[in-house]
Amino acid sequence: MRSALSPNVVKTALDKVFWLNFSPAPRPDHGSVLDPQVFNQLSSDRSAEIIEELKSGGYWDSKNENQNVPAAESRTGNQFTYTHTTFAQIEDIPKEFFDDDQHGVVQRAIREMAINGRQTREREGMGVFRGGFSDTYGDSAALFADSHSLLSGDTQDNKLTAALAVSSLEDAIKALSEQKSQAGVIMGVAPRVLLVPPALYKPAVEITESKLVSDSAENAINVFSSKYGLIVKQSPFLGAATSGGSDTAWFLLGEMHGLERYEREGVSTTLMGWEDSRADAYSYKARFRESTGASSHIGIVGSNGTT
Repeated sequence: MRSALSPNVVKTALDKVFWLNFSPAPRPDHGSVLDPQVFNQLSSDRSAEIIEELKSGGYWDSKNENQNVPAAESRTGNQFTYTHTTFAQIEDIPKEFFDDDQHGVVQRAIREMAINGRQTREREGMGVFRGGFSDTYGDSAALFADSHSLLSGDTQDNKLTAALAVSSLEDAIKALSEQKSQAGVIMGVAPRVLLVPPALYKPAVEITESKLVSDSAENAINVFSSKYGLIVKQSPFLGAATSGGSDTAWFLLGEMHGLERYEREGVSTTLMGWEDSRADAYSYKARFRESTGASSHIGIVGSNGTT
């Protein structure tokens, strides 16, 4: 009579399938939650991270000979809290499946479980952009808003409504460059990533990577590709196929942006043996714990693409 496989052998076999599908090689055109160009990758050792924006001393003052060095007065405000969420799933696998070499069925189940977990992380993380025109952040305005209150007393906006085109991308780059810090200092932020839903990927690439000006008979260079070096990335979790998404909205991310992903607990897997189950089934469980959000509107510009 054949005996059942040991739990260690079973877990090793399941882990091989799980990790192959949960963490595939990243695609260069994919705007992932794990992409450091889209989200700053940070770790956490607590249930929540409380972040505040900083107002520094601003522009430097001139100093005369024998005059004291002008003092900077820094303060904080616009508090934002990252509350970590646990995501988990368990797959029950009958003991007989392993004993009878039904490994094809088991592998398909674990493969789907891993893909679903991976896509859950992407869906949740990209919710920062889907809710960017409505969800409020540290200064009580939406992430992309017509009027953000700076700690200096100034206001500024980082929201457009124009559809993606050469002219609207130029406007977004200009707005990004002229954004002020909380101290009112113009930051000159350079654009790095144009993040779009799949419906806008083709026109985004044509606009940014054509050798000459896109959609034009003029023999002029395309500054988006030759000077800015913009990278186009797409995510299906930005588009209308996902609840709250849009096929017209697009986002320009610059250096020093405040989009952040906090990992509280990395992905882990556990196997419970069939001996402890009333149904004589192995239970394969996976979980992770993290949060995503935006601690600042500075360094990003978004357009809902409605005009």
